[in-house]
Amino acid sequence: MTIASRAVLSLAACSSMTLFGAVAQIGVVNASGDFHVAGASVRNNGTLFAGDMIESDNLRASVVLNDGKQLTLSPHSRGKVFADKTILEGGTSEVRVSSGYLLEAGIFRVSVPNGDALVAFSPDSGRLRVASYNGQVSVRNASGTLVANIVPGRALDLDPQGGGGSSAVTYTGTVRKVNGKYLLTDDTTGVTVELQGKEADLEKSVGKKRKVTGAIITGAAAAAGATAVVSVTSVAVAAAAAGAAAGVSAGVITAVVVGGAAAAAVGGAAAAGAFSSSSP
Repeated sequence: MTIASRAVLSLAACSSMTLFGAVAQIGVVNASGDFHVAGASVRNNGTLFAGDMIESDNLRASVVLNDGKQLTLSPHSRGKVFADKTILEGGTSEVRVSSGYLLEAGIFRVSVPNGDALVAFSPDSGRLRVASYNGQVSVRNASGTLVANIVPGRALDLDPQGGGGSSAVTYTGTVRKVNGKYLLTDDTTGVTVELQGKEADLEKSVGKKRKVTGAIITGAAAAAGATAVVSVTSVAVAAAAAGAAAGVSAGVITAVVVGGAAAAAVGGAAAAGAFSSSSP
């Protein structure tokens, strides 16, 4: 599709929007060559409407939304873009925002309040990799349970074990007692949960590093500072390096530190075949 024909379609879409209150224009998308927007072939640039599917093909496609948020899709990536979120169907996306933006990928919901983040998603395995360059990034599963808080300079690989958070959860960290409640902050994800179970097992674990397995109690009110209540089924002594492989229902595969060459570090696993496409 030529730039002129795309412009004609954009004008027609704007007319339809005016007449019928339909889809709103939300920004523009640019790439150095041919790619696809809403099923149509586009060269170099195009107008973006809410819900348009961008297929970057062999290119990097850069999106600038009307409010200044920026989104980049790596080659061979697919994402349905809205003003407040992008549904990433496969590939890798980088986000730069000064106010909140959401990326959905499989069972995961990645919230970027501000700053720069990278999200890579493999639709075949359901695996997700999230890295924060600056600004804390949070990840929840489809049921709304907090999976991970990712601080700047770190990345996590997440695996949708059990699909949506209905299976067993495992956290590794030091058990502490606060106002009569047993709490644990996972060493890898930074998620804090309240533990409920056999009083004797929890009491003797206070101040010690433990690997705790159980199930999240849906709808239970957690203690201050915790995001969920876990009904504990087992408590084990944690190995010295257990925190690097700690998991929750959308389990953490591994954690890596990203430095100045953040994109290269994060892209390494993708290039090695961990994901369906390489990171930028």
